[in-house]
Amino acid sequence: MSITNDVRTYADVALEQGKHVVDQAQAAVSERITGVAGDATVVVEKVQSRAQNLASKASETYFTGKVEELYGDLKKNEQVAKVLDSAELAATVVLDTVNERVIKPVRSAVAPAPAPTRAHAASTTSTAPAANHKPAAQPAAKPAAKTAAAKAAPAKRPATRRPANKG
Repeated sequence: MSITNDVRTYADVALEQGKHVVDQAQAAVSERITGVAGDATVVVEKVQSRAQNLASKASETYFTGKVEELYGDLKKNEQVAKVLDSAELAATVVLDTVNERVIKPVRSAVAPAPAPTRAHAASTTSTAPAANHKPAAQPAAKPAAKTAAAKAAPAKRPATRRPANKG
């Protein structure tokens, strides 16, 4: 064998090994790009979601500010201020009533039962007899709200029809 043949054989083997390494590198790069593209898609979706949330909050804040500004302007008028005060009072009474008669009973019905150890500990630490326990007072409706509302809009009488004289 001649040296020329040895060099050519060595060059052919090196070339085949180089091709094999390049193919492996291309496969790895392709796999990595696919992974990065998938990650980029997830990141873009998160950014879009956050942008939408921020836009929603920004518009909500803007709207709330405008409503509060309008409310302040309306409160400057004495007659409107009286109506708004009575409406606030009535709304507070309604919210308190709904809380007491709807929300609290539903929450207590849905709430899980306390653990036996907690109930036992509560009953042994209580020193007041059950007979002295007073139920929570119901919030009293304020009569001022009704009179203010009555002053704001007088009650209308139902219209009555008189039979036509056919005579």
